[in-house]
Amino acid sequence: MSKPNLSSTPISLQPMRPQDLEVAMALKNAEGWNQTLEDWNLFLQCNPDLCLGAKVKDRLVGTVTALAFEQKVAWISMMLVQKEYRGRGISKLLLKEIIERLGNCSSIKLDATPAGYPVYESLGFVEEFALARYVLDVDRYPIKPLEGSALMPIQTSDLKGLIQWDSPYFGANRSVVLNHLHSLAPELAWYTENEGEVLGYVLGRPGTRFTQIGPLVAKDSRIANQLLFKAVSQISGGKVVMDLCKHQTELVKTTEGAGFEKQRDLYRMYFKSNAFAGRPENYFLVAGPELG
Repeated sequence: MSKPNLSSTPISLQPMRPQDLEVAMALKNAEGWNQTLEDWNLFLQCNPDLCLGAKVKDRLVGTVTALAFEQKVAWISMMLVQKEYRGRGISKLLLKEIIERLGNCSSIKLDATPAGYPVYESLGFVEEFALARYVLDVDRYPIKPLEGSALMPIQTSDLKGLIQWDSPYFGANRSVVLNHLHSLAPELAWYTENEGEVLGYVLGRPGTRFTQIGPLVAKDSRIANQLLFKAVSQISGGKVVMDLCKHQTELVKTTEGAGFEKQRDLYRMYFKSNAFAGRPENYFLVAGPELG
């Protein structure tokens, strides 16, 4: 199929509306991505002016979204362009517009695929650290919890304290994301503490293709292992995906030994500055390319 001739067809960038989400889901599904309608609604409800669509004759052909956390860190995601409209500059148009709208944020971040990396680098994004996506078929490799620290389910009443604990590790308060994840899958939400001090936590959520585990933040790799295996043990079937920080070599070894298979690389990148880098040494799993 030949590409539409856009040279004489104007492209308009508009805030997305609820009625656009059906087409947005179709664009996402065409790429085999994992996000749900609940995820799209999160973007639309939290920062409606940062949920943009590229339209040709009122037809949605591209998307980009962003979440802004306290004007410290902004997270760009859901950069999608319909296949037959690629190569026409729509991605760069969307990216430049969203960056302009995030002008008050100190740092702008995203997780890039190897294919997207040179594009983002050409626009001024700098690599922060590398990630690897791992997938596990729990029907083939059932996971049992590890012995060790006492792990407790995260209750709604625990979230305020955990969000405060998480903020210096992530670099900003991301309560909207953590509350969203907990509401979707409380059975995947676990934490551990010692004498009232939080030592780590994990969250997860269902997707259209996989169950995603993450974020996982912990004081050390031993605690991270226990939290991960506990969360995965709650999943009765299907496939599990996680985006693991490659500098956490102990967790990489443990998960590969348990049957997780590497699917692809990702790269966390920042734009403008990395003034709110958080504490990557305690970051084991990220929430996913769409949530940071």
